[in-house]
Amino acid sequence: MFEREVAFGNMPDPIQFGGKKAWSKKQIDEAIDRLVGNIKPGSDWRRHSKLYERVYSPSGDD
Repeated sequence: MFEREVAFGNMPDPIQFGGKKAWSKKQIDEAIDRLVGNIKPGSDWRRHSKLYERVYSPSGDD
């Protein structure tokens, strides 16, 4: 089931570490939160950051 979700793009891809596949626990936790609806689309912290102001339009139409 996990590998299917990785293949569908719902879970993060692994990286090679020491010749083995490894996943970031933080990325997996965030992906699970998105899948179960704990993180709503558009709640990205970068939306309100001056550093990313050119990426996100001021009207919120991104």
